[in-house]
Amino acid sequence: SYVERDTGHEYWIEVPEQPENTEDALEAVAQAEAANSVDAGSQVSVPALIKQGEGSRVEFKQTGRMNHHTGQRDPVLEQMVVKAVAGFLNAAGGTLLIGVKDDGDVTGIEADFPTLGRKPTVDGYALWLNGLLDNRMGPAAVANASIAFEELPGGSVCRVDVKPSPAPIFVTGGKGEAELFVRLNNATRGLNVAEALDYVRAHWG
Repeated sequence: SYVERDTGHEYWIEVPEQPENTEDALEAVAQAEAANSVDAGSQVSVPALIKQGEGSRVEFKQTGRMNHHTGQRDPVLEQMVVKAVAGFLNAAGGTLLIGVKDDGDVTGIEADFPTLGRKPTVDGYALWLNGLLDNRMGPAAVANASIAFEELPGGSVCRVDVKPSPAPIFVTGGKGEAELFVRLNNATRGLNVAEALDYVRAHWG
């Protein structure tokens, strides 16, 4: 478009690549972001992701369930992990690193091990995390999230690479309510009903 200086009128010029409506444009952007970022992001090493810092496709969590202040398992921290994964699923995908503080300091996931019961190991951690995601979001979420671990000088880091979901993924809470979370810039946000309807129409058609 251009604005005529004398009259102030804005004139739009159609181009062959122009989508028919805004929803098509939003979907095209989402697909392009997914193609250009998720596959490439999954090949970036954990140290490189940490150096890059948090952003629209990278998030850090110090622990997955151990509250350092109380020294006990904290369901709120577990739900924050679920929301982070859901946000990536409902947007352009991304990578969650557990065992890394917001400032990039690696603390490891070993603090979570005592809360895992009979299997306080990396394998036990993977089982717990898979079960958590399945319980709160269903098998479709687990199918689009791959879990891996990397040993760093500060401890073991759990890496969750998340692909964009082909359909909306809702998070269930303790009372059975379902919420839609999306990754917007460098934060995960829950949408109200009206926002969720608009987002679903624009993102998945």
